[in-house]
Amino acid sequence: MGKLPGKISIVCPFFNEEAIIESSVQLMLDNLSRLDREWELIIVDDGSTDRSFEIAQSLAIQHAKLSVLHYPSNRGRGHAIRFGAARASGDILITTEIDSSWGDDIVARIVKVFEDDFDTDLVIASPHLPGGGYKNVPLRRILISRVGNWLLRRLLGSKMTMFTGMTRGYKRRSFNLLPLHEPGKELHLEILDKADAFNFHIKEVP
Repeated sequence: MGKLPGKISIVCPFFNEEAIIESSVQLMLDNLSRLDREWELIIVDDGSTDRSFEIAQSLAIQHAKLSVLHYPSNRGRGHAIRFGAARASGDILITTEIDSSWGDDIVARIVKVFEDDFDTDLVIASPHLPGGGYKNVPLRRILISRVGNWLLRRLLGSKMTMFTGMTRGYKRRSFNLLPLHEPGKELHLEILDKADAFNFHIKEVP
C-alpha cells in the first residue's frame, strides 16, 4: 500500500451552464470540503456565450480554492480538460462533470484507489462495474453507453468497462507524459490508447 502525496486538483469543464453553474459549483465545493487532503477546484469555461463565466468569477472571489479559467470561443471538452490540467498543481488530477452527476463522493472514491495502490496511474469511474449504475439518466442514453462501451471492449480486447466517460483520476506526472491532441470527447479514447502504449497501471471504480 502506498501513501498518496500532496495535493488533489479537480478539473471541471463547462459550457453555457448559466442556469446551474452557481448551485453546481457550490455543491462541488461542499463535497470537496470533506476531503482530508489539500485540494483545488479548477473550472474551465469552454467559451460560454451566456453569463456562466461571470457567475463563476463571482464565486471564485468568495472561495480561495476555486479557480476559473476562460477563453473566448468554444474549443471542445478535450481542449478544456487539457487547458485545465496544464494549470493544475496537484499530485493527483481528477476530471469530472461540474454538476456532480457521478456522485457526491466520486472524488473521494477515486482518491482511495490511489491511497490503496499508488502504483496506479489512471482510475476510471465506471457505471458498468458491479456496484455501479445509472440514476436519473434517460433509458436511451443508458443503452447507447452500454452498447457503445461493450463494442469498444470487444474491439480493443480490453477488460475495462468504461471508455467514454470523463470522470477519471490520474497521477499528474503520468498524465503529463501523454502527447494529447484531441479537442473534443475523442480525448477520452486518445488517453486510453496512449496510456496503454505507455503501459499505465489502470484501475476502475464503480
